[in-house]
Amino acid sequence: IGCGGSMTVQHLDLFSGIGGFALAARRVGWKTVGFCEIDPFCRRVLARRLDCDRWVSLPGSVDRGEEGGTAGLEELVELAPDWLVIENVYHTWRRWVPELRRRLLERGYSSLPLRVSAADVGAAHRRARCWLVANPNGEQLRELSWWWSREAREVAAELAESWDSAPRRLGADDGLPSWVDRRRALGNAIVPAAAELIFRGIEAVSGRR
Repeated sequence: IGCGGSMTVQHLDLFSGIGGFALAARRVGWKTVGFCEIDPFCRRVLARRLDCDRWVSLPGSVDRGEEGGTAGLEELVELAPDWLVIENVYHTWRRWVPELRRRLLERGYSSLPLRVSAADVGAAHRRARCWLVANPNGEQLRELSWWWSREAREVAAELAESWDSAPRRLGADDGLPSWVDRRRALGNAIVPAAAELIFRGIEAVSGRR
């Protein structure tokens, strides 16, 4: 996520899936400038639902041609983003969070681990996720930690009221073929409101909200 001095925050969506991060970015007024995704079904969803017209392969990533690419920490840091937001399932956090925080610190990024479940923002299921938020400015992360302990719950409640979270039948017609691929993509997807909660915190400590 690049804030800089621009009024429009630029958001690069990596390992995009079916676009949960991009939907959250849109809701806070950020511009998604590119997607990186290798799964053909997910790419069709992004193209249809988010008018995606820019696919990126990061420098040093495994080149997959039209399929996009994969990226490691070195390639991300080379882009010098103002913020990094990394998400994974919560129950595995001990396997990756401590080491990733150490590697980020070596490259000049302080980080803050946060736990957000889908249920925290109104979903009917739990789906706990660990979110690692990184920034080269340690003071902004301290402000984010302060915001998280005091304001995040109220914002989460507001987000829970902002969308229809009623369960849907997986076989419902959404205009996209392949029920099996659709089920897999939905099972791996994030709840956009959960990412939006993180993004709202970044907006608040960046003086933009």
